[in-house]
Amino acid sequence: MKLALPGRLRPPLSRLRLPRLRPPRLRTVVDLSLWGVVAAVVFFTFRHRLLHSPGQVLDNDDGIYWQTALAVADGHKPYSEVFHAQPPLFAWLLAQPFHWHADDLAAGELAGRWLMVGFALLLVVAVAGIAATVRGPRAGMLAALGVAAVPLIQLFSYQFGADVPTAALGGMALLCALRARICSRRWARWWWLGAGAMLALAVLVKLMAIVFVPPLLVAWLVSRPLHRPGTEQAQSPWRQDNPRRWRAAALAWLRRTAAAGAWLGLGFAATVAGVLVWLSPPKQAWDQVFGFHVAAAEHRPAPDLVGFVTSGGPYAMPLLVATGVAALVAVCWPAGVVRRTGVVALVLWAGAVVPFEYLHHPTFKHHLPMFMGAWAAVLAVAVASLWSGLRLRRLGAVTAAVVLAGAWACVWQARNREIGPYPTPTAVEACVRRLPHDLRVVTDDQEMISRAGLRTVPWLADTSHVRLDSGRLSDAEVIAAAKAADAVFLSTGRLKKRPDAVTWIREHYPVLYRSGKYELYVRDRELVAWCVGKVGAPAQVLFEPKPQVPAPTAPGAGADGAGT
Repeated sequence: MKLALPGRLRPPLSRLRLPRLRPPRLRTVVDLSLWGVVAAVVFFTFRHRLLHSPGQVLDNDDGIYWQTALAVADGHKPYSEVFHAQPPLFAWLLAQPFHWHADDLAAGELAGRWLMVGFALLLVVAVAGIAATVRGPRAGMLAALGVAAVPLIQLFSYQFGADVPTAALGGMALLCALRARICSRRWARWWWLGAGAMLALAVLVKLMAIVFVPPLLVAWLVSRPLHRPGTEQAQSPWRQDNPRRWRAAALAWLRRTAAAGAWLGLGFAATVAGVLVWLSPPKQAWDQVFGFHVAAAEHRPAPDLVGFVTSGGPYAMPLLVATGVAALVAVCWPAGVVRRTGVVALVLWAGAVVPFEYLHHPTFKHHLPMFMGAWAAVLAVAVASLWSGLRLRRLGAVTAAVVLAGAWACVWQARNREIGPYPTPTAVEACVRRLPHDLRVVTDDQEMISRAGLRTVPWLADTSHVRLDSGRLSDAEVIAAAKAADAVFLSTGRLKKRPDAVTWIREHYPVLYRSGKYELYVRDRELVAWCVGKVGAPAQVLFEPKPQVPAPTAPGAGADGAGT
């Protein structure tokens, strides 16, 4: 017999619905831990390359941007006093470390290279964020490790150049656009505003950021709202037979796309206007930024995609082929509209290397990092897609093990593999390093002059082949710069494309130091008296007596002229 207790009746225990106190999911803890490991590995990789590869042979653009930043930090105006064929933002950013460390050139250089490492890390964040958005966090981790493991990205992660910053900012623009497609309407406008701002910053760093326009168009035009599953709105209106639903869906897409485009355009226009008002570039900027590249494109050789890709190293072409196969896998893998569209946008970024080679002139090795980050992301998305198709009981644990193995491989590669050759020490560089640091130099080797702590004449901070071949550097300009300079250093042979200027230099500079292909013209012999090589007047040093050819003897005559 059961006794009924007084008071309110209580339901049986089987009907109670008590809230469960759920601890943090194990997978969330594991993912956060793995993200921490990946972030530490990526930072270690770029930091190790910066601190342990300072003497490697660097790209020619490194010296040009270095001298441009020094000239801007000294107060010279870009475009009017310093020739600069790119938009104004990057030159101003790179000049700030040298301006803050005006009394210590080495500290300014180190701060500037840390700035470049910051852009490389931003590129990793963008690529990992895109991969995680379209295929999950494990794909993002693999993409981050893949970008950090690419040798060419490691090489340019600390070199002065606008390509890695452009790729980082353009990648962030694409990431913001993809995030806008999966968030609520309240937050979507801010993501679109950020996408426009990031795209504007990328364009203001380098005009090649237009390669991000097709992926952004895909993310913009294919956007659609995400409704709660199970509701009437969750059913696609395009599957209904009612024409009214078709028209309503079309109008909703039009309003949504117009609103997204408005916020995207607002962010782009506001950022461009703000930067241009802040930097106030002169009228010459239009000619140097746009007219210069139009003139350079007129001398277009035959496109060579294979040569362009293989210039990045022996691994570049296999990486591109693997990316093409991975793109097919990633696009064809079953997924929703949101994720599939994100994969298509990522593939468009990776595949932009093909039209870029055919439409842009000239192309160099330092352009490849613009696309290699997307190659790594496509590979990571394809691997994550195939991995998710495996029916393993411990799939999460195995995936974590793969990520940790990739992190270890990335660290090992950074510590044990070289990414570029080291220059052979020469007597010429030792001679240049001994010159007083207050000398102004006209040169075609900005890298060696920069390492020596010297400065070029501001207008000749850029003496690249592109500028010379496009006719934007005349003999008169070189002669005018040589008149105002204290020394002239010819190394690469680029300035010898202006023979009248070289003739004037040899006639008006009294002292020449020559060693092999290097020629250093100075006004005071004491500056190069101790250098190893030929030192003297240019006419004496450059004079090379012709070898004496013995006169031919008569047929049948011996050494003494008599018959045999």
